[in-house]
Amino acid sequence: MPCHLFLVWQAETTDARSAAHRFTEKLPRLTAAQRDEVIRVCTADRLDASRNSIRHLAERSRAMQREYVARYGTLRARLLGWSLAATVGAVLVQHLLLGP
Repeated sequence: MPCHLFLVWQAETTDARSAAHRFTEKLPRLTAAQRDEVIRVCTADRLDASRNSIRHLAERSRAMQREYVARYGTLRARLLGWSLAATVGAVLVQHLLLGP
């Protein structure tokens, strides 16, 4: 995993834990064990959601890349075809106007 992605994931983990801690502060009747369990579950849920979002974005990115590569290939072939047609047309016009 590249360093910047590791750092982003570490920041997400820290944010998830902080959010879970803030949530448990709203529940003053929890025992220490219950608070720890709620923090663990909330953190795990958020990280699962984040992981799923990242996977979805990565899959969409790969699909769009394939689509753009295919479209670029089609446009490049079309441009080549038009260029060849224009060249042939110019040669024919020159041949007809100027003679052999």
